[in-house]
Amino acid sequence: MAYGMPDENLPLSAEDVRAWWNRIEQDRRRRKDAMTENARLLLKQYLPRKDGGDPWINSNIHFRNTALKTAEMWAQFPELILSPLAPMSEIIDPQTGQQLSPYDVIAVKRAVLMKLVGRDYANVDLTIREALFDIFQTSGIGFTKICYEADVTQAPPPENAPGAILGLATPPPPQPVVMNERVRWYRFSFEKGIIPRDFTSTRWDEAPYLGMEFVEPLTPQSLQKYGLPPDFQSNVTRDEMLASPDRDDRMPSTTKLLKGVEIWLYACYFDPTVANSQIMRRLVLIEGLKDKAAVYTPSPYQKVDQVGKLTPDSMVGNPIHPICLRVASDTAYVPPDAAFTDPLVRIQNTMMAQDLALRDSNLPRFFHALSVSGAIDKLKNLATGQGVAVPDETMMRGVERLIAPLPKLERAQSDELMRHNVDRMQDMTLGISPNQAGGTTATTRSATESAIIQQNVSVRLKAEQSILLSRVLEGVVKFDALIQQYWDAADYIEIVGRDGARKLMAYSAAHLSVRCAFDAQPDSQLTIDNASKMKHFEEFVNFLAKSGWLNLGAVGQEWANLMGYGGKGFLQQPQPPPPPEPPPVGVNVALKAEDLVYPEVKILLKARGVDITMLPPSPELVTRAAAEAAKHAAPDGAMPEADKLSKHKGEETGQQGGAPPMAPAPQQPAAMPQPPMRPQ
Repeated sequence: MAYGMPDENLPLSAEDVRAWWNRIEQDRRRRKDAMTENARLLLKQYLPRKDGGDPWINSNIHFRNTALKTAEMWAQFPELILSPLAPMSEIIDPQTGQQLSPYDVIAVKRAVLMKLVGRDYANVDLTIREALFDIFQTSGIGFTKICYEADVTQAPPPENAPGAILGLATPPPPQPVVMNERVRWYRFSFEKGIIPRDFTSTRWDEAPYLGMEFVEPLTPQSLQKYGLPPDFQSNVTRDEMLASPDRDDRMPSTTKLLKGVEIWLYACYFDPTVANSQIMRRLVLIEGLKDKAAVYTPSPYQKVDQVGKLTPDSMVGNPIHPICLRVASDTAYVPPDAAFTDPLVRIQNTMMAQDLALRDSNLPRFFHALSVSGAIDKLKNLATGQGVAVPDETMMRGVERLIAPLPKLERAQSDELMRHNVDRMQDMTLGISPNQAGGTTATTRSATESAIIQQNVSVRLKAEQSILLSRVLEGVVKFDALIQQYWDAADYIEIVGRDGARKLMAYSAAHLSVRCAFDAQPDSQLTIDNASKMKHFEEFVNFLAKSGWLNLGAVGQEWANLMGYGGKGFLQQPQPPPPPEPPPVGVNVALKAEDLVYPEVKILLKARGVDITMLPPSPELVTRAAAEAAKHAAPDGAMPEADKLSKHKGEETGQQGGAPPMAPAPQQPAAMPQPPMRPQ
């Protein structure tokens, strides 16, 4: 069912409706006593003075504190990290029938979520800023709501339906058509928040119910949405549930308005037949209808299976999503920061008003003789550098005797000390330092002491930043449940692929149906200057430079983005290098001077670029070459014949082929010659 379309109501008796109105009235009184009056006063202290109140001057300390704490806590929506909660090995696209890559599915889901929470859609960044103003300045609680809305109309039946012309068939009923749909996460005024009067915790999803009062124009669409009769009359003329002092209660609005209360409740608290404590229902009550509920249906954000369990894509928790950063024992109404610092701010306003009065009291004033009254009156109206004349006898009496200045009031030293102590108490209360506020300290401190102070301040801020991020991620889980149920239109989204390159990818509901756990990049919701980002990125790249895990294309693209050159076409895919040429073959030849006389050596040297024919040989070289040649020449002038190779050399010598030469065998002594035998 699309949210905003009428649906069949669950049974709810008139007695139960009156009981709900009684609860709501008690919740309103509790809200007024605990929060409303003080919140309006704190908002008035924040705004500039428009009247001559006492004191009429505003030191703007509330403005500084709230703006500073908001900037310290939040600068932008954080970069989400998604971790799948179920195996992703067999994810099939129902439109194409192809198996989807788990990496691409997570990348697409993250990109779509970041797009839908961005400024062009839900603009959650602005929602958190508005909630932080309530947390720090007015109510201590930032009320937000996460919901799906649709503009629905009834489509007429087709004119060419079978049998319609002859009246032989009953035309089909008009079908609802969604004209515009959106997933919203917005802030609403703390004066419209409904918290059970006896609920004493800030675990908001454990409250039996939470609600929101609303005022909207009375239109045919609103009558249809709440199932009201066409003759229903407007019940209010203006929205009185606003904290702003600019509203004029004396001038009623000419727009017809409709006032009501929307309650999101856990069914198990009010219906004994429901056993599952996570099942929610939606109840809408309209002012003027005290005995009938306009809407009482199961939560459109939940689906129940056959055994009564919620399906994985159901929203768990209340769509009313309050945000607060601190707790107090046994109470749901936590005071804002400004409630603690407001007495100190009032002291500063009073001191500034007294300083101004002191300055006015020290304007030049004096006593003067009655005889010079006329001259004094003329002096008051003259321009600078002019004077008046008095009689000579009057002038001879001396100026000191005619005019005497009044004593001036002096500022006590204790006033400056008190001013310093008030500033210090405010900084200690808020957990900020003068340097963070853009000021300087009166005491000169060492670098070590300043570092210790800054570290302690950072611990306090880090704790609050962590709490805020946790509350935002809890809301992202609820926001994602609505995306899984309602955002089924196929579209394209730009993602970063596994190789680090950006690509445009088509997606469908199959990509968004994966259940994930959500986290955020560290400090990605805070303001980090570009120089720090570049320094951290450079340290990261240097740390992994020699590991082989870096994708240089992605590194270059990220560096270009940090430098402000991303998207300008400076980077391109690197071209493959040309194949290397084979290295030249190097041959080293060792020659002696005697070898230069041989023709073969001359030819070899000439091929190497050395021509020795141009060099006349010396007589000593010729003599040595001739002697060397004669030593190896045969008697007839021929070269000595080399020994012939024999395949049986190993057998003859007992040496294996290729072995080093064996030592010569020892010589045996010659046998003694035998004497000749005599003939017989």
